[in-house]
Amino acid sequence: MKVNVKIHVDKKDGNSAWIQFADAAGKPEYETASAEFKTGAAPDYIDPNNVKYTYPIEKQYNLLAKEYDRGYIILDKGQAYLFRAGDEAGSWTYAASFASGATTEETSVSYDEAAKTVNFGLPGNLKTASVHRLQIMRRPAKSTKIDENLQTGSTKVESSGTAVETEITENKLSGVLALSSEKSLYTINFRTSKYPTFAAKMAAASASNLFVPVGNEYILGLRLTSDEKLDAAEKDILIKGQADGTEKWYTQFLNPVIYDHYGAGDASIKIGWRDVNKYGVKPLKAISLFNRSEEYLSLTEAQITSGNAPNAGDNITVQYEVPFYTVNDYVELINKAANKYQNLATVPANAKALLSSSGYLGIFDDSYGLKLKYILPGINKETSSFGYRITF
Repeated sequence: MKVNVKIHVDKKDGNSAWIQFADAAGKPEYETASAEFKTGAAPDYIDPNNVKYTYPIEKQYNLLAKEYDRGYIILDKGQAYLFRAGDEAGSWTYAASFASGATTEETSVSYDEAAKTVNFGLPGNLKTASVHRLQIMRRPAKSTKIDENLQTGSTKVESSGTAVETEITENKLSGVLALSSEKSLYTINFRTSKYPTFAAKMAAASASNLFVPVGNEYILGLRLTSDEKLDAAEKDILIKGQADGTEKWYTQFLNPVIYDHYGAGDASIKIGWRDVNKYGVKPLKAISLFNRSEEYLSLTEAQITSGNAPNAGDNITVQYEVPFYTVNDYVELINKAANKYQNLATVPANAKALLSSSGYLGIFDDSYGLKLKYILPGINKETSSFGYRITF
């Protein structure tokens, strides 16, 4: 492969315009360079730097073995060549091998070239609360004997003047014998939860209400007493919360005053103090979870080597943070509306709803619902959810 590069230099003094360097005849001057190189062979494995998402997640501490029956590896750049049925080196089969202690289970593997995804099954009998090593294996479709290209022949020779006959055996190698061996294309280490599903884990935790005053508003919450704390993957990736948003506080105040007319009329009256893509314009996704210990487990190298990773319990806090975001949304939006439309006869719908209100109304006495959802990374599939209600 050859690369050609051509550059020129412009000059600028102070506030003057850019001036192109030129020769005496006024012709622009360029400098050129070229280089030839040869790319190396494509890797014969999946590089972790080429992986966008996996399930199970590397070093995941609490995989719920029966939550989802499929696993996957989503690649950044496709590697279909790794999963061909045959190439110049031979014919191949593929399997996902799950090893824990002396036990090994295998499932089939397929490659989706369009989606750049390796797909495989999760065994239905993965041992709970155990460390596992998953390997994507490529193996020869048939075994090759070391002497498979050896040809044996014999010739009988009579000695002159005697009755002795001698048989001479000759061994010849025919062509070149390519010996293929199995190879691990990718490895994921993980530990299984003591619970088979998300619903089972959540149902086993006892719940009690929490109320935290923040300024003139409250953050509602739950304390879940669990014998299995959140791991790092659950905290950061897998478990997402969402408020129901159907209670009277929403229908009688938040929706008609702040959110029903959001963006209708004057687009400049919008939320700027927070990223609305994170929790939504109406911040129903403002639900956070954390362990009281603030420790979030992932497998360590020592645990992977030993195959032993103990279970640990904790108090898990679920925070219903919607009130914190709605009061700040209201303050920002009504200030923007007032600065632009106070005492004007013609007012767009979003500004009118705000300016017609009698002030921010804090959270009503009611029972507030929320759901915790188990969502798979990369494919955003919700496998299950578990609901709670907080009475305020």
